[in-house]
Amino acid sequence: MNNKPLIAVSLILFFAMVAMTLTSITYSNQIYVIQIQKQHEKLLKDPEDAKVTDLFGLATICEDFRFKSTLSIHLSAEQTFSVQRACEDIKTRLHMSQFTEQSLSMRR
Repeated sequence: MNNKPLIAVSLILFFAMVAMTLTSITYSNQIYVIQIQKQHEKLLKDPEDAKVTDLFGLATICEDFRFKSTLSIHLSAEQTFSVQRACEDIKTRLHMSQFTEQSLSMRR
């Protein structure tokens, strides 16, 4: 039997799936970057307005391996640093908010 056409089709499908997965991850990351940057701008304008749930969601994205490992693929070094800095600010604000909430609940 001649399996060459089957092998060729299988390889084409495999590489198409890999390309679609990478494209999907890159597209998702670009959306996350926009969300992180917008939330960071809000934090800088009014730190008290930050919602813990929003911060928690974005901090989780910032810690995600797929997000962190693919940032430099579609962003310049300066943009990557900016997003990393925004992530650090978001995580810091989240910790401060959680600490404040714990302190308030302990007083009650």
